[in-house]
Amino acid sequence: VLIRARRRGSTSLRTVFFLPYVVGLTTLSFMLVLEAQPNSGAVNMVLRWLGITDGSTAWLVNGPLATLLICVLVVWAVSGLTMVLVMSAMQGIPDEVYESAQLEGASWWQTERLITMPMIRSTLALSAIISVIGSLLAFNQFYILTQGGPGTETTTIVNAIYNRGFVNLQLGAATAESIALVVVIAAVTVFQFWALREKD
Repeated sequence: VLIRARRRGSTSLRTVFFLPYVVGLTTLSFMLVLEAQPNSGAVNMVLRWLGITDGSTAWLVNGPLATLLICVLVVWAVSGLTMVLVMSAMQGIPDEVYESAQLEGASWWQTERLITMPMIRSTLALSAIISVIGSLLAFNQFYILTQGGPGTETTTIVNAIYNRGFVNLQLGAATAESIALVVVIAAVTVFQFWALREKD
């Protein structure tokens, strides 16, 4: 909503949101390897400055903390694509619809809830489907930052298939797991299409 508005600074805000997507998740992951170091990384420096931690947290060798950090990274990195999709859908809504709502006395919240949200439902559904598929296929960020460790705490499905096929050289089993993953993703996607379909 902030980015859609034609006000001063909205273009800069769009750039800030979209820049991580342009840089790419792999590049951001390599950057985070440096910035999450216990004694020299910017993550700990900022958290120490805010008084949240003592500034020596080892993010990437603690399973829950590493997972949290990677999730924050991914949300930040891919929010630009979602922003572009949703903003495009919002800009496609005719101004006459909003003008009619204002004439009828609709509040800002009613306008967003009863007009904007239903009219961009298909775009929100597309964003959700892309996000779920991306989550099931997550590999690069986990491999770069933790390589599935400590132990197997941050091992994703794709990471496990990679280890089985290219580290343990069990190519048949890795192929079977890959096919099973494709079938699961297809089933989840079909369910999402059904659950998020447009209602009359």
